Amino acid sequence: MGAGLSDSEWAEAKNRFPVGSLAEGTVLAELPMGIWTTLGERLAGEIEVDSIIDGRLPLLGPEWPPIGSLVRARVLDHHPDGPRVRLSMKPSVVGEHQLGEPGVC
Repeated sequence: MGAGLSDSEWAEAKNRFPVGSLAEGTVLAELPMGIWTTLGERLAGEIEVDSIIDGRLPLLGPEWPPIGSLVRARVLDHHPDGPRVRLSMKPSVVGEHQLGEPGVC
């Protein structure tokens, strides 16, 4: 995911998913470090394990979002090494915004 984006496509993706905005993604994979999501056809979002829930680690099985599920997360930053977006889905970070409100992709 993300490896095939041109520089202009990556710039467009950063504009579409600015730092601090909310985005929806579909869970693609569950890894020891966290989960990968899709943000559109060719853009990857990564949610590190400590950015999934508020509170203690490790996560229990039911606390991991299932593969294929839709998740809402806040954009933390754009990965410096390439076209990936770092996200957090912690309730304390996502806040009370709903999709469709200003600042929500």
